[in-house]
Amino acid sequence: MTTKKYKKKLKILKNMTYALPDRVRLLKNAVKKIDETRAPIEYLPTIQELQSIINYEKVGPACDFKDTKSEAYWSSMAHPADTSFAWGVYFGTGYTSLYDKDSKRYVRYVKEKKDGTLKWSKTSQKTMTYNETLEWAKILPDDDIYRDEDYE
Repeated sequence: MTTKKYKKKLKILKNMTYALPDRVRLLKNAVKKIDETRAPIEYLPTIQELQSIINYEKVGPACDFKDTKSEAYWSSMAHPADTSFAWGVYFGTGYTSLYDKDSKRYVRYVKEKKDGTLKWSKTSQKTMTYNETLEWAKILPDDDIYRDEDYE
């Protein structure tokens, strides 16, 4: 490589190196703006999230949400050894159990707010299979999300 070509490539590399931190900073800012404006997404809660709304001082139902039924609710967690089963919570007493994904259970979706807290949807009007829960999230209207006065 000639000295002239070497100097030219070196200059290009130096310019790229100096510009890289600025590009990284711009990219981080763009991602931050996208994250700040993103709408919350409904999702099927984990077993731990469902357990977090159990009130063990109550039975039938063991929850402070007004519309909670003393029935089983789906979680998002499939059994690791047999994916035809998923974990759920029985809100009559608050215990957890495995349920066949073809059986019908109630659903309560959750949204994570920007501050990291969770907003819970109302209970589904009907029971559904595990696969049907994925479709229900797509049609969940915004007014089905709990407000503070929806607690007992």
